[in-house]
Amino acid sequence: MTTSAQIHKLLVSSGAGIFAGALLTWIVGDFNAAYYLVELMSIGPLEIPFIVLAAVIVHKFGWQMGIVFTVSGTVVSMSMFVPEVSIASIIYLKTALTGVIIGEVRWFGSSFTKRLFAASLPGFILAFVFGMPLIFKGVSPETLEEIKQEALEMYQAFMSQDNAKNAVENAMVMFKFFFQASLGIFFISSLVLSWLSFHVNRWILIKIKEEVEYIPPMYTFTVPFHAIWLFLAGLSLYIFEFKPLFPVTINVLFIMAGLYGIQGLAIVMYHMNRIAIGPVPRIFFWLVFFITITFTIILLIITGIVDSWINLRSVPLSSQNNGHEEENEHESNT
Repeated sequence: MTTSAQIHKLLVSSGAGIFAGALLTWIVGDFNAAYYLVELMSIGPLEIPFIVLAAVIVHKFGWQMGIVFTVSGTVVSMSMFVPEVSIASIIYLKTALTGVIIGEVRWFGSSFTKRLFAASLPGFILAFVFGMPLIFKGVSPETLEEIKQEALEMYQAFMSQDNAKNAVENAMVMFKFFFQASLGIFFISSLVLSWLSFHVNRWILIKIKEEVEYIPPMYTFTVPFHAIWLFLAGLSLYIFEFKPLFPVTINVLFIMAGLYGIQGLAIVMYHMNRIAIGPVPRIFFWLVFFITITFTIILLIITGIVDSWINLRSVPLSSQNNGHEEENEHESNT
């Protein structure tokens, strides 16, 4: 490789890192971990383009240039708040490293499950960095009051004063539960964002006519059987309110419930794909399904747990070859 080509890769990777670091920092802003948890539903999906950008750079230029992208963006993100310290740089570091692992297909290449958990590892580390203080130290009264006032202003825009106050009180109860389960929420969100990033990255690589790796369809997702005992142990400790382990219990229970909820969703997708209905009824079904997700999530978790004991999908995938055959059959049917 010529020196000019190396310089070109270095300039592109560092330039992209500087741009991505500054842009993500501007989007995220300067707030604490509690605010990040509250805003996770809106900020999380915005991280996917940055993850995919890092993955594409690694795919085109190699993992070394991915590290250049990561370091340059992190430095820029940190410098935007000097001498103060912002969580934005930690979030950028997490997204960039996730993209580097996704882009380097030779790492953990023996199975997609290992690849997925490896890509989620930066998010798992962030879950401990952000989640543990929220669980054991709690949220400062000042932050809670700020969140409460922002929620009140939002509810007052379309409710009466009394109804807005009642809604805010209910919302604060929910937020306090989220803070207690922050480790589990960060854990599950990292897994989901990594999985979505794999698919978006694959779509981008197909568009630019690059070689892509095999990604098993969502409807094949399965939690290992023995994980059911961890769920039952967490559920038992939660029901009997064993106080010394309650912070750990609620997070373990949330993680396992989230995984079984994803498995339940995979089962629903599996059977919906096998039903010969038109696109309009299918769209209507998923629209109603996600509108009522507060209620259907319980059914999804139960379905995922039942699937651990009684196979609710006719052909479980035992290998990547079977996965390719099933995927091809599914595509031909749709």
